Amino acid sequence: AAHCAGRLEGWRRSVGLLREWAWLRSSEPLALDAIRDYWGERTGFLFAWQAFYVQALAPPAALGLCIWWRRPKGTSVDDDSAVPVFSLFSVVWAIFFVQLWRRKQAALAFRWGIHDAHTAQAEAR
Repeated sequence: AAHCAGRLEGWRRSVGLLREWAWLRSSEPLALDAIRDYWGERTGFLFAWQAFYVQALAPPAALGLCIWWRRPKGTSVDDDSAVPVFSLFSVVWAIFFVQLWRRKQAALAFRWGIHDAHTAQAEAR
């Protein structure tokens, strides 16, 4: 009976998390603490990284769309003078992305009481 009660409680937690995440709006933060409490640090970091990455892709996507929209018809990407600027922007964006992720990762590790977040990330691979 205790085993069934434990499974039922686990199922209820799963359904509760699903309801919470299924109706999230893009402006609401992801419940990383709930994910970490339910599935552990490795999965919590995975969800945190994915959410961070999707948000970080907004500036390069917006700039890429602007470059694409302003390009005159009949010109190829090779003839567009904005492509080198976008390439340089992409390199700078990647450097900032990695550094900002490391800060976010350290903040989560501190909040979750993990002393070596890089080890937790390496174990996830």
